[in-house]
Amino acid sequence: MLGFKARRALRLVSGNEVLASICGTLAPWLLQQSSNVLKLQIKVNKQSSKNLDQLTSFALMAESKPANPNGAYYGGAQGVPTPPQNPTQTYYSHGRGHRSCGCCCIIGTLLKLIVSIVVILGIAALVIWLVLRPSAVKFYVEDVSLTQFNLANTSTLHYDLKLNVSIRNPNKKIGIDYDKLEVAAYYADERFGWVQLPGFYQGHKNTSILQPAFKGQSLMVPGDSIANVFNEQKASGSYYVDVKIKPKMRFKIGHLKTTKYSPNVWCYLEVPVNSVNSSSPATGGFTRTKCDVHYF
Repeated sequence: MLGFKARRALRLVSGNEVLASICGTLAPWLLQQSSNVLKLQIKVNKQSSKNLDQLTSFALMAESKPANPNGAYYGGAQGVPTPPQNPTQTYYSHGRGHRSCGCCCIIGTLLKLIVSIVVILGIAALVIWLVLRPSAVKFYVEDVSLTQFNLANTSTLHYDLKLNVSIRNPNKKIGIDYDKLEVAAYYADERFGWVQLPGFYQGHKNTSILQPAFKGQSLMVPGDSIANVFNEQKASGSYYVDVKIKPKMRFKIGHLKTTKYSPNVWCYLEVPVNSVNSSSPATGGFTRTKCDVHYF
């Protein structure tokens, strides 16, 4: 019994992944633009290298021309012509330095591109957050009706469970499109019921109500373990039932929709024993319960 309660106490707090999903939608476009910038930069580097080679050739041609256009040299004493001096020749190694510079330029461009992508994504996330101010979707179990909950022959569970679940979308500019919702009920870590609810669209700042119902019988793991847990909880005055909601949902901003997400929504319920065999919901003893939302 202590281990079962300790497991229920270690619940994770739901995280807000709305912003991450929106950034994930915009990230491919940003990466495509960054790739175009890289191609343009490489093209500019090749053109610059070609222009530099042309300037170097022009400089060599200018140095090889004689100082006097007529080819005569004057100077010295009494008009004796001075022999021409051989100009100092300068040799250049074409291509090697430019190839080295080209590799360095490409590496530098790649590093700049990576930094630019990180900065662009950060700025985009900040702008999206400032404009949309996204908030996490909230799930609550408002009330429970447990009209039958009996364990026969220490292994067969007979149940009749109805829930009222509210889903709150607090966002002003983000809608939510639910394709479908799967709801499962667990007792002592064993699933005893499962239903599927139809999808719907939830608008801005809207609260929707779901009413999943479970009725029938389920064969639990045979043995004294489940029977001991059932008897202990019945004596304590409360049954501990876990409900898992798994919606397939997409966030909608105007005409733009994000990719599909399937978060795990866990609702850990403490249902009063006195609600069993009663035709009315356990509004007197049941406490409104907030569910935990896990996107990953």
